[in-house]
Amino acid sequence: MRQSPTWSSKAKTRRSRQKKGGTLKTYITTDVGSWDPYLRGAWFGTLGAVVFSRLTIVKPGAGGPSNGDVAGDLAESWETSPDGLTVTFKLKPNAHFHTVAPVNGRAVDAQDVVASWDRWKKISGTRSTVDNSASPDAPVQSLSATDGRTVVMKLAFPSVTLPSLISASVGQAFHIVPKEADTGYNPRNVAIGSGPYQVSEQVPSSRINFKRNGGGYHDDPRPYADAAEYPVITEYATGLAAFKAGQLHRFEVRAEDTLDTKKSVPDLNMYQGLPVDSAWSSVVEPDEFAGWWLDPKGKDFGPTGKWYKHDVAEAKKLVSAAGFNSGVTYQSTRAGGNYGPEYDRQIDIMEAMAADAGFKPNANVVNYQNVLIPQYQEVRGEFEGIGWMLRPPSSSDPIDKLAEYMFTGSGPSFIGYDQNGKGDHSGDPRLEDLMRKSRTEKDTNKRKGYMAEIQKIAAEEMYIIRSPAGASNFNLAWPALRNFEYFRGAQNRRSEEMSYYWIDETQKPNKS
Repeated sequence: MRQSPTWSSKAKTRRSRQKKGGTLKTYITTDVGSWDPYLRGAWFGTLGAVVFSRLTIVKPGAGGPSNGDVAGDLAESWETSPDGLTVTFKLKPNAHFHTVAPVNGRAVDAQDVVASWDRWKKISGTRSTVDNSASPDAPVQSLSATDGRTVVMKLAFPSVTLPSLISASVGQAFHIVPKEADTGYNPRNVAIGSGPYQVSEQVPSSRINFKRNGGGYHDDPRPYADAAEYPVITEYATGLAAFKAGQLHRFEVRAEDTLDTKKSVPDLNMYQGLPVDSAWSSVVEPDEFAGWWLDPKGKDFGPTGKWYKHDVAEAKKLVSAAGFNSGVTYQSTRAGGNYGPEYDRQIDIMEAMAADAGFKPNANVVNYQNVLIPQYQEVRGEFEGIGWMLRPPSSSDPIDKLAEYMFTGSGPSFIGYDQNGKGDHSGDPRLEDLMRKSRTEKDTNKRKGYMAEIQKIAAEEMYIIRSPAGASNFNLAWPALRNFEYFRGAQNRRSEEMSYYWIDETQKPNKS
């Protein structure tokens, strides 16, 4: 089972005229165990795009959620050969690594990209989605440099989703690191990327501070803030108190605390507002890029939409019919201390709902890095009970995001189901066919049709359970934090948005 974030509606805010300077004061809920971007870590959604760049990115939405369009990050441009089997990237000439030894702010070149590819496909847990040598369903056969700014990818088959496949910002995705990684420095201990900020101070279990990329960021004038401070805040009450006191510019305030917090600190700005929109998840969350989610309550979903409803009486009948007259006792595994308090809270709510139908969890709280990943996330479903996991997809393409864990060719992240319940990890031939077709289909409307069919099949079989529903929410921030909720990355990843924030030092909490 996958625990998922809440859906957010369009932010009701305006873009403001940016100014450089000041220090952004935000937070992180977990320590960084390793700075290596090819290893999965709970910190990456918060800091990944702050430190590292990719060839491509998902363009943030302006005044609303992103629509999923892909743009260049380190890549200035790219073109595909007529047969679709060669993609040539031209790098931006003004991209520089951080001013950290041994690179000392030098320019990013094509050899860095090649070296990153060679290293990434050896150790990344998501390589099966891109590297053809790891999976025949992955498109890229080779990557080479023809000059200092040109990178050439050779493909096993035409892949319309390739730019999306390499745009993901989560841990283990294809981030570009210096060619000196491993030989000139240890990337687990030292953070070197070409992102907007570089680490200026790290105190374990206390704080991580950043300053502007000293070598020069490739999308000037961003970042706007000169520096950013991330205290490690593991307790919700501690973070809320710091936010109210003006020690943080922003904080994820729980829905039930939002109005009281606004009343107690009237100077805070409230974003989004009424009306509140709500929606049911299918196998796709409602905040997926526009046009890809199919409403289970809508007439287009068809008869399998009946399985997405809250019907405790019918659920009890199904449990009893399966031979569990006294209910079902199961092991419920979650990560301890990595995702923050909202992760635990959502799990508790979901388990309380399931308990109404007779499901009785035995809690199993484990270490994220050493236990949850190797023994639950990467074993193709071979564990007892339910695992609550945030599975970071290695692509920003809607169908490829599903394929990360629903397609047999996706490697260890595949969740391990089969259509006949034999435990042979064979998947579902119907889904396999649709996902393969989607990677070569150039017509977006046809691909959306494939996604609709995928959602209907998944409703019938229920191979994976999302957080059942979501609603638009309210967010609070101090007036000094400008552009908040205007430029928005994929699924509200703050690391994508951080370089767009600017600090108005004439506003509270900076000015009393």
